[in-house]
Amino acid sequence: MEKDSAKFDLLKRYLLGQLPEEEMQSIELQYLTDESFFDELLNAETELITQYQSGRLSPEEHEQFESCFLRSAERRNRVEATQQPQNPNEVVSFTLIQSLATKVRFWWHRWLARLGINR
Repeated sequence: MEKDSAKFDLLKRYLLGQLPEEEMQSIELQYLTDESFFDELLNAETELITQYQSGRLSPEEHEQFESCFLRSAERRNRVEATQQPQNPNEVVSFTLIQSLATKVRFWWHRWLARLGINR
């Protein structure tokens, strides 16, 4: 459990842009080459969004979430989608579509990485 907490803290710092550039690149390389690590990163994103929406981030983390994490249109859409009241069928559909799209994106980035092409 402690190991999971430490990994979440590291991924949270990555998502909030708190890590040095070298560590950021190391994490990016790892999630491009390791599907299980990529899944862990997605889970950390989900937990971070939950913490943001429930007001459990420190003021500094809240600011970093809004200035760094929400820089991506995809992430902004994900946060907005989780804030909207939805019926259970919409939630399942959204989650399934998001999961499939994420998997496709993972494999695409992995293929580009193997070719030595940076995104």
